Amino acid sequence: MSVLPLQPSAADSKSARKKSAVSRLGIDHWITPLDDGSHVLIRPLKAEDRAREFAFIKNLSPESRHFRFLVTMKEPGEPLLDQLMDIDYRQRMAYVALHMDDGLLTEIGMARYAADDSVQCESAIAVADAWQRKGLGRQLMGHLINAARLNGFQYMTSMDSASNSPMRHLAKALGFTSSGDPLDATQVVYRLKLNLYREPHYSRAETKIKAQTGAGSAPAGCLTDDERPARLCCPATYRHDYGAACP
Repeated sequence: MSVLPLQPSAADSKSARKKSAVSRLGIDHWITPLDDGSHVLIRPLKAEDRAREFAFIKNLSPESRHFRFLVTMKEPGEPLLDQLMDIDYRQRMAYVALHMDDGLLTEIGMARYAADDSVQCESAIAVADAWQRKGLGRQLMGHLINAARLNGFQYMTSMDSASNSPMRHLAKALGFTSSGDPLDATQVVYRLKLNLYREPHYSRAETKIKAQTGAGSAPAGCLTDDERPARLCCPATYRHDYGAACP
């Protein structure tokens, strides 16, 4: 199918729809403490992240890359990258995790979903090898699941390699059910009924940050939540690490 280039008016309309979808989802960034006490920036994917997304996928280990795409590849081609960057914040949503590395924001994790209808969406997640087993996958999926709920989806699914034990543990912790893929014995299908989802308990690091910041201590422009300040605000003590990336 041929995709015609957008005319200016159509492009403006598409941009307006995206802004509306983002505002409907609420706060657009989080400074999140992980289980080891380190902090990362989580926010929706932006057009400016294209080079980061390419480098992130290329730098995954062969096993992690295969778990993410279920095929063997060394790096994403332009058509795949175009597809990955094509989000509208409703039918196609993605959250990126970033960390400041030598003064540059580097992508270390990604969670996304895509949908063909308004009932069910399919999710996928990948975390940089050096950042696995720190709770980042749980954080990314938590935001993705909440976005899917706010966008009106009833179910979220994920198709993964049956040998992907980290995904198996994560899916179980998040409340997904599992079943074998009837067409491929090497794959498993996870499914979550979104209205039954309950956020996992916060880590010790998150509880510590909550005690340090307290409700109402977030800077102007950041949302404070009495129950979840560590996840939903941008503590002043961490703002300087991310500069312009954290408004």
